[in-house]
Amino acid sequence: MSVGTQLIMAGRSKGTGVVAPELVFDPEEFFAELAKRGILIHERIEEEGAVA
Repeated sequence: MSVGTQLIMAGRSKGTGVVAPELVFDPEEFFAELAKRGILIHERIEEEGAVA
């Protein structure tokens, strides 16, 4: 993804080698960069089961 590459080139990533993206990039910064490009992410979590 272009956003990840741009953050790496700007020196705004943590770690090197094969690392999960969520460990390398600051999530707030990453999603802000996506939003600048008109890419919005929505998450909905649904849980089923008895309430304790």
